Amino acid sequence: KEAVILGESAFMDKRATGRNIKRLFKASPYTMAEWCDHFHVLNDQSIYKWYNGTTLPKVEHLVLMSKLLDVPVEDIVVCGERHPEHCRD
Repeated sequence: KEAVILGESAFMDKRATGRNIKRLFKASPYTMAEWCDHFHVLNDQSIYKWYNGTTLPKVEHLVLMSKLLDVPVEDIVVCGERHPEHCRD
């Protein structure tokens, strides 16, 4: 219940996570069209919303990103300042 009450931004910094996703995607060998195919999205608007921090990717998208980028999910997500105790060391 606490996570619902606090909301997702209490644990994840949307904008910083979006900037991180953008940086990782730009450094990857995949094109935007390939990312769209991997995530089964019809156009790149969903991904650009992640970049801008407007929305966060679904958990299954974070897991897939982790595998495709060969980095742990923890290296994709940036923790929010309101609850740093939920961040890993």
